[in-house]
Parts: sequence; C-alpha cells; structure tokens
Amino acid sequence: ADSVLDVGCGPGGLTKAIADRRGGAARCVGIDISPPMIAAARAAAPACAFISADAQTYAFEAGAFDRVVSRFGAMFFHEPVAAFRNLGRATTAGGALDLPARSSRRPVGATSRSTRSTPTARCRRKTLRPTPPVSGRPGA
Repeated sequence: ADSVLDVGCGPGGLTKAIADRRGGAARCVGIDISPPMIAAARAAAPACAFISADAQTYAFEAGAFDRVVSRFGAMFFHEPVAAFRNLGRATTAGGALDLPARSSRRPVGATSRSTRSTPTARCRRKTLRPTPPVSGRPGA
C-alpha cells in the first residue's frame, strides 16, 4: 500500500509501526478525535501525518488511501454505517480495510454452557471492490 490511514490512532503506535515497516515507502496518516493523543502521536512519529478530527465525518480526499486500518477505534463509531461509507470514499477502488474482529473459538451452534471459550481478537481483511449488478435485483 502506498498510502495508509490509521483510524483511532491514539498515540500513533500502529501508524509508526506501519511507516517503519514500509521504510518510508508509504504515506502514513493517523486520525483520532483526541487532541492529546494526536499531540503524543506527532511527538512519537514525526515522519507520519496526524489529523485531530472525527473519522466518521472528516472530509477526506476521495480515494486518498490504499489501505484503512484500525486497531480498536472503529468500535467507537456512533453511526457505523455513515462512518464506513465515509472511509470507503476515502479508499481507492480495490483498497483494503483491516480491522480486528471479536470472535470466539466456540463451534458454530454451541452454547456458552456447552463450550468454555475466551473471546479473541483476530484481524479480518476486507478488500473493497465495486459491487457488480446481479440480474434479478432491482436496478440491475
């Protein structure tokens, strides 16, 4: 990815790690609603850009990012549909959205009584692609 947006970047740890791993080959931008967190991020990762704003409503440039990542910021969206629509506009066609997803290791159909399980965080990757029309669907 040539450009990465870290949503809910906090003090910039993930943003900096991505920039370090890419060796300066990617433009890394972090966004967080907390000005103190953004100040800490700017101090920790001066090679990255940081925006103090709400990712749900911030007017990103269309198609500005190849990848959008969020460690745990996305779970705090008040309007998730609008927020992801906004992030989708900021992502290139075919870009990636990487988010941790809470899940359990419980087999499908098992109840909490039948299987003890601790929820774990796994990273799920979604590649954003235009949806082709499907025949028989309205507007197709």
